[in-house]
Amino acid sequence: MPLDQRSSAILYLVMNTNSYVTGSELTEHLKISRRTLYYDIEKINGWLKETGLSPIKRMRSMGFYLEDNTKKSLLSEMKTLTHNSYEFSPSERQARVIVRLLIRSSRHLLQDFIILNRVSRNTAIQDMKHIREKLKTFGIVLSFTKEKGYFMSGLEHQKRKLLAEYTNKLMQKNGSKSITADLCPDGTACEPLIRKMRSILLNCEGLLQIKYADHVLNSLSVHFTLFLIRIKAGKEIELDQAEQYAIRQTKEYQAAVQAFETAHLPAEACIPDQELCYFTTHLLGAKISQFPSSCLTAGQLNIHDIADKMVVDFQRYACVLFQDPESLRKHLTLHLRSAYYRIKYDISNNESDVAASIQTKYSDIYNLTKKVVHHLEKEVRHTISSEETAFIAMHFGGWMKREGVVPSSRKTTVIVCPGGIGTSKILQSQIEDLLPNVDILRTVSNRVYETMALDADFLISTAPLPDRGVPVFIVNPILNSQEKISLLKKVDALSGAASRFHPCARDLMTIIEKHADVFHKNELLQEVAEYLGQPYKHKKEANDKPMLAELMTHQNITMTHSARNWEEAVRLAAKPLLDDGSITPQYIEAMINTIKTLGPYIVITPKVAIPHARPEDGVNKIGMSFLRLKEGVSFSDQPEHTAQLIIVLAAIDNETHLKALSQLTNMLGDPENIQYLINAESAEQVLTLIKKYSI
Repeated sequence: MPLDQRSSAILYLVMNTNSYVTGSELTEHLKISRRTLYYDIEKINGWLKETGLSPIKRMRSMGFYLEDNTKKSLLSEMKTLTHNSYEFSPSERQARVIVRLLIRSSRHLLQDFIILNRVSRNTAIQDMKHIREKLKTFGIVLSFTKEKGYFMSGLEHQKRKLLAEYTNKLMQKNGSKSITADLCPDGTACEPLIRKMRSILLNCEGLLQIKYADHVLNSLSVHFTLFLIRIKAGKEIELDQAEQYAIRQTKEYQAAVQAFETAHLPAEACIPDQELCYFTTHLLGAKISQFPSSCLTAGQLNIHDIADKMVVDFQRYACVLFQDPESLRKHLTLHLRSAYYRIKYDISNNESDVAASIQTKYSDIYNLTKKVVHHLEKEVRHTISSEETAFIAMHFGGWMKREGVVPSSRKTTVIVCPGGIGTSKILQSQIEDLLPNVDILRTVSNRVYETMALDADFLISTAPLPDRGVPVFIVNPILNSQEKISLLKKVDALSGAASRFHPCARDLMTIIEKHADVFHKNELLQEVAEYLGQPYKHKKEANDKPMLAELMTHQNITMTHSARNWEEAVRLAAKPLLDDGSITPQYIEAMINTIKTLGPYIVITPKVAIPHARPEDGVNKIGMSFLRLKEGVSFSDQPEHTAQLIIVLAAIDNETHLKALSQLTNMLGDPENIQYLINAESAEQVLTLIKKYSI
């Protein structure tokens, strides 16, 4: 009985856990029903029986597990699964056909693809129809003649992009083996060339004093090998002369030239200079996992300016003030430098699943980021894709979570992440938020993990790791609610019965005992632990963000003719929040002092200002208030800094207010709405419009 893609994914998850995997974890991860899960488990166990291995077992209230001997046997068995007893999914079959067409020069007939994917004639015909539709998005046409068989027509640049994208899809499942085994013209000859390309890339790392993200190093090794196959077949890229000149000025080009010269490639693998420029664009766009501190201040001055403008605008739109904006600017500059070249040369970042997860789970931050990426779009002269926007949002989101979080030092961990800097940042911020009793010693790549000294209590990784005697917890880069709860339980279980309470419970008890007499200590500890351990504690991302209409109530709306100056306008606008206890008088003074220090940055659009300060400056609870002036007040000598609508925001942290703020900015994005609010004669009219956008 062959295993399909989903069954293989279930087996992989169970095989790579150190304890049990619950049914809820599996259904949540794979987006399937419990009935489907049990059907797949039955199919997997049938395959395991045929292979002579013990089945997946289930312990009530704990979950699914495999015996250790079975796990060890599966490590070698899973490597040959694609060749022996694996049923390719439609997307895998189509990717295999696309890659085969692009790297083999021989005549291809339908029968070749029937044999390649082990399918019927009708299935192969349906696959070719789907492939034709997919190729249209790349501007490539799939044709057939008796003389040539199946072949592709289109620009070489688009064919290379197509080859890289679908090669990545296959590698995500089975690594480079899936490419070389039965798709390359000569799989045995491809493997040493892939190793040679990896050596060249490692040489580039040394020359540039950086380290590429692990998945980038692996994928580029294969990509460059396959590009060489096309070059050998006479399929060369064409680059604009001005672009070639600009690329040759980069240190990445110099490193590539030196690395290829010292590699002593065979004569048939000689790379023309134009192709070397093309290879360099991929180095320029590659994600970096480690870099010297000098990289944070080096690079193009215009990219640093873009990062600066984006940070300033993000603070303005999100109504937050970063405590260490300069460090954020430096790290964002490094990310934007590679993003700039990926966008400019249309190179995929190969992390679409993570990007989609960011858009869904951090939609507020993603939507705010969309408002500031125009600075990069102007420089690169291309529209920023949703994927690239998501990874920029990851930097902002990671920084927002980072500030104000002070984890305790009860346990220590190291995060092992083969992804780039942005992926590591967002995962680290989630772990800091989820596990306040854990010190994160550092974040490293897989390669660093293999040689470093292990001085942590446990490891958190986004991919399976070789066993080195320290517990490893496998997580996704973006944790959902179920995964957070599962990780919390696993970490808590490390310390045994003494740690059966939520990690914060004993800390809180220590504080309580300093200021009060506790007569029933164990009972109070139990109740505090139960309260902190409630599942809703880990679902605040979705549930605890009020809508605009919930904050902007009738009593928080003030309508008046004029104010003597902007300071009085801010005080008038803030008065409802002061009256209901949302803020203290110190918060009003902090807003005024911030405007005096930073200038009229709070005027986010003509006629509208949103004054705010830090949560610690005097916010008791989240709130929003609205002041309409018939005659505007100016926040500077410039006419564009005159405002008639003053909206005060009192935020308790960097996230809770984002949904309401997003709805507010959507409302204010229409100039007609702004004029309607200025002309409104009553609070009821204002609330009518607010309710329209609070959905």
